Amino acid sequence: MAVNTKSLPNAARSPVVLLGLVKFSDIVLIVLVALVTYWSYHGLQAVPGRYWLTILICALVASQVFHAVGLYRFAMLDNMGGQTTKLTFGWLLVGLTLIALFFFTKTSDDFSRVWATSCTPMAEWQS
Repeated sequence: MAVNTKSLPNAARSPVVLLGLVKFSDIVLIVLVALVTYWSYHGLQAVPGRYWLTILICALVASQVFHAVGLYRFAMLDNMGGQTTKLTFGWLLVGLTLIALFFFTKTSDDFSRVWATSCTPMAEWQS
């Protein structure tokens, strides 16, 4: 996805501002995809607190992992092939981190397996 920085105001042309917007939009997309996935599987009912906590942890872990694998570098914005590789590796690390977290806290039975496996791959392709 090429970013046309010439059409943006001067303040928004800053790499720091653009990468901050990308990181923020990733977090928002992950939360929205997880919520839509929950509602599509469980119906339009209130989302339990444990799901909210998991969604927020997933979004924050994903943000940190994506930063660590180099997705939030200005040069990566124009490199679709590099983004796909790093995004796939990043989601693999996020998934393994969450599996380990649920294993060690003995909370994996508290969540729908359909929800857990549905929201991560959808978020991967939305980012």
